[in-house]
Amino acid sequence: NVTPIRSTVEQGWRSIIDSGYKTTSGVTVSEHTAMGYAPFWRAINLISGDVAGMPCDVFKRQKDGGKKYDYTHPASPLLRCMAATWWRADDMRRVITSHALVHGNGYGPIVRGMNGEPTQIGLLDPTQVRVAIHDDGSKWYVTYISGELVMIPARDMIHIKGLGRDGLTGYSIIELMKNALGVGMAAQEFGGKFFGNGSNMSGVLQIPGHFSEEKIRNSIASWDQ
Repeated sequence: NVTPIRSTVEQGWRSIIDSGYKTTSGVTVSEHTAMGYAPFWRAINLISGDVAGMPCDVFKRQKDGGKKYDYTHPASPLLRCMAATWWRADDMRRVITSHALVHGNGYGPIVRGMNGEPTQIGLLDPTQVRVAIHDDGSKWYVTYISGELVMIPARDMIHIKGLGRDGLTGYSIIELMKNALGVGMAAQEFGGKFFGNGSNMSGVLQIPGHFSEEKIRNSIASWDQ
């Protein structure tokens, strides 16, 4: 028996069904639309890029309390060179970090060989993963892979999580900051439409009565001022 932990990840599932979160500004905020907002994209791109460029090594604890690099550990090439045959280690760190920054959680399942040694690090959609606690207190990650329910033990999952309420998952930033993002995105949309309209306010100025040509010119001059 496992007890699902209700979290913002479940709310992320609903956001996919609803095609995003409704905001007070009237703009719908989703991962796709938020990434089109330049300041948000810039922040995600900079932070995840810096994390990808940092060294990620395996160390071995020494008897004297010190440590040294352990390049013979099977996880070392996965973290330093190729996380799997289809993606580099720095790409893995960048993508999983970006997921954590956007959704509050980034997941990288660890694939092991027959002897239990890690052979590659995969990737899961953060909106499709839930955390569950077993009756014995162990933690599991529940998701669907190729339409089948899969439960992954915590020892086989790299989980980068942000600030959260339960210590198990991070807050969904898209949901938490939806109104703040919506205001910025609405201003961006308004600016685009304004300049697309020739920087002119649309509408018709109507003045009752009959005007001579001179009075019309004077009215136009006054309106322009």
